[in-house]
This record gives sequence, structure tokens and C-alpha cells, in this order.
Amino acid sequence: MIASLRPLWLILASLALVPFLLFSYRGTGVVMLAYWVAAMPLALVGWSWLTRAQPWLIALLALVVYGCFSVIWSPSSKAPEAFVYIILVLTGGPLVAHGRIRPELFMWCMFLAVAALLADAVTGNAIRGLVPPDNTPLKDASFTGRGVTLALLLLPAAVLAAYRTGGWRLGRGAIVLAGIAAASTPVALNGVMLLGGLGVMVMTALTPKIGLRMIVLAGGVVMAAPFALAAFLPDVETLQQISSIPDSFVHRLIIWRTVLDAWLAGGLLFGEGARATAELFAQGGTVTLASGAVLPLVSVHPHNAPTEVLYDLGLTGYSLLLAAYVFAARALLGRPIRRDMAAVLAATLWGAFVVLSLDYSIWSEFIPCTLVIAAWWLRVLSGQGGR
Repeated sequence: MIASLRPLWLILASLALVPFLLFSYRGTGVVMLAYWVAAMPLALVGWSWLTRAQPWLIALLALVVYGCFSVIWSPSSKAPEAFVYIILVLTGGPLVAHGRIRPELFMWCMFLAVAALLADAVTGNAIRGLVPPDNTPLKDASFTGRGVTLALLLLPAAVLAAYRTGGWRLGRGAIVLAGIAAASTPVALNGVMLLGGLGVMVMTALTPKIGLRMIVLAGGVVMAAPFALAAFLPDVETLQQISSIPDSFVHRLIIWRTVLDAWLAGGLLFGEGARATAELFAQGGTVTLASGAVLPLVSVHPHNAPTEVLYDLGLTGYSLLLAAYVFAARALLGRPIRRDMAAVLAATLWGAFVVLSLDYSIWSEFIPCTLVIAAWWLRVLSGQGGR
């Protein structure tokens, strides 16, 4: 009975892409509940995926368990939100392991989602405005831009679906719409993701081995960055005087310096607990930049995943994250991969690394949930043949 209904659940999960991307970061509970209800029955299909789990997946699962355990000593009242990762594992694992569906549905759902994001951006967020809770116009514009960020993480898989099924015109149309949507929203990160992702995709399509090695190296740089920042970033007073780069990036440098200093002075080994950086935001006060902008000394999260792991989960959590990355990189480079799949894998990883480096809280479920969807579709497409 369960197996016979599985295609229906997969269709529901696919159709959930449009509201998931369009209303992300608004009405979080409603949007995530819609996705989880669509995917949860897959947890009943079986757990054979765990018996075949790769070392990187075991390390990642250990990190999730440790993150939830750290709720015990976290000073944040929002720390229990860490348990959403358990739900993500319960739904995402079977989804990736057992999901099978025709890729045309994913391709069309992605196209419609990107078109909806673009329509919302150019109409002043008229679509998002229909759904409470209400936000300021700037917040809605920013959150629509973050929906575009999620779409860009899924775009490489959608392009591969178009390529594999002969719908290349639709795939190109999705790329064009995504580019216009990225340019229509105030999230500069999206341009880096789109243009860099296209470049990485082309390079890896031409030279798969070199492309994959380069993207693995880029991930290594992301993982090592907090230690370099801790060693070489000047103090906050010096950073405040910088006027040659955008305020948003100066602010990130100040946040990184402050959070890393707090980590070195505090929970070096075990961290301060889940969502502890949010407490730094509440206690940190403000800082004035050279432009005159007055900003919080620390945001609600550091905008850098490895830095947040170090502060919240300490070297213990960071070691689990590093182990997951090393095992995953070895698995990626150690097996033959078709040229087109290698290209979209590299582009997906590029997008993930950009987001992890510059604009992500490890306690926000949207990014990992989106990456589970991307992994699901890449797994589906891996059985569709190709070049």
C-alpha cells in the first residue's frame, strides 16, 4: 500500500516547490509543514539507506545529533529549534534513498517557481503580501531574494533534467528568468551564485576531473576560512574605518572578528550551544561604520557556517563537519561520474559554498531542506542516462 502511494507523495513534494520557494522565510511553520507533510510518509518506506550509509553521511548524522544535544547547555531560548534537523533526517533520508519520479515534473515545478519569484519581485512583492504575517517592504523584498537563492541551489538539477529529457528550451528559460529575478532583488549574493555557478558548470563540463577537484578545493578553503580570519583579521576598531568596500561586507568582517574572539575566549572545545550566536546579537550593542551606518555589532547569526559551528558547537562539532566534508570529497573524487552530472554537481556545490560562506545560519532549515531536494533530484537523474 505504502509503496503504491509513493509516487503521489513525490508529486506532492514536487508541487510544494512553488510555495516553498516563494514564501520561504515568511510563515516559516506553514511553509515547512507543507513540505514535511508531503515528504513524511516516505519515512515509512524503510531505512535501508542507513545500512548502506557512507562515512560522510554517518559523520553528518553525528553532527546533527550533537547539535541537538548541545541544546542542554545553550543560553538561547530558541535552541530547541535545532530539533528540526531530526525531522529533516527522518524525511530527507528515505526521500533521497527511495524517491523515484519522472524529472519532467521537477523541471516544470522549478520553472513555475522561478517565474513566481520573478513576478513577485517586479510587482513589489504583491504575491507575498497576500499571506500573513506582514513584513516591511524591504524585508519582503529581501526574503523574495532569499527565495531566489534557494531556487539557484536547485537550478543546476533543473537544467540537467531539461538536458536529459530534451526540454533544453525550458531549461534555458529557467536560467534567464532566474537571472532576471536575481537582478530584481536586493541580494547581491545571488549574482555571485548564478554567474559563478554557470562558469563552474561550463568548466567542469569541459574538464570534469579538474572541475571537481577545483570545487573540492574551494570547499576546503571555506572550511579553513574561520582559522585564517581569526589569525589575520584586524580588530573591530580598525575594521570600522574601512570605506573602500560595501558596508554589508565590512559588517560581516566585524561580525566574524567578534564571534571568533568570543569563541576563543569561551567554549573552545564544546561550544556555547545551539543558536548561542543569537545571544551575542542581543548583548552586543551597535557599531558605527565609516559611512555613518549604525549596525548591530553581531547579527542573529555570523553569516558563515563554519564560524557558527565553531562558536555554537566548538571544535567537537567542527571536527564532525570536517570529517563529513573529507569523506564526501573522497567519495566524490573516487568514483566515475558522467560529464553532465559532474557539471551540475560542481555548480550545486558552488552555490552551497557561497551560501555557507556568506549568508547562512546553521539553524535555518531552508538551506539544508533545499539541498535535500537537490540531492533527491540529482539521485533521480543519475538513473536517467546521459552523456
